[in-house]
Amino acid sequence: MKKLPAGFASPLILLSVGLIVGIGITFAYFQFKSKPSHQNQPSLIPQSTPADLSSEALAKDETANWKTYTGSGYTFKYPASFEDKSGVLTYFSSTVKTGPGGGVAYLESGTSNTTLNDTLKSTTGIKKQENIILNGIQSVRATGYTGIAGAVYFNRVLIERDNKTFLITLSTPDQDVIGEVLPIFNQILSTFQFLE
Repeated sequence: MKKLPAGFASPLILLSVGLIVGIGITFAYFQFKSKPSHQNQPSLIPQSTPADLSSEALAKDETANWKTYTGSGYTFKYPASFEDKSGVLTYFSSTVKTGPGGGVAYLESGTSNTTLNDTLKSTTGIKKQENIILNGIQSVRATGYTGIAGAVYFNRVLIERDNKTFLITLSTPDQDVIGEVLPIFNQILSTFQFLE
């Protein structure tokens, strides 16, 4: 019998072992592959109905139960913490009570028949102005105060459409109230929509 060259047996043994292991893994895969479940077995995954999903979505949307304000060509939602007093939404702070008129903020909205730039030029007391995107619409936020004695602090958003400027202004004689109600104001802004 002819002798194999030295070192040739090792690769043959490794190849044989690898082949046996490969066949074993393939056999195990097909043997233990997931089998169809029986129809009468309960599902382990909880099922949601569309009604459940919509209730969950409503619970997560804090603005879902807010009131709707409709102006000339626009609409937005606002919470019950603002009282509608003849078109001026009034917020009464439960924590800030300083100074005459302190603890109150006013949310006013309206339409100007001028362009955004002209409206900004005619607005006095702006200390800071920044471009923002409001629901996909290029807008401007202007903050500042008007008046010398007894200043009124404001945070105003201006949106232009068809050479008209839509304004939503949060104002108060007490700057602390602006800080308190600004997160709510930003939520209100997120609900702003044009009427078609």
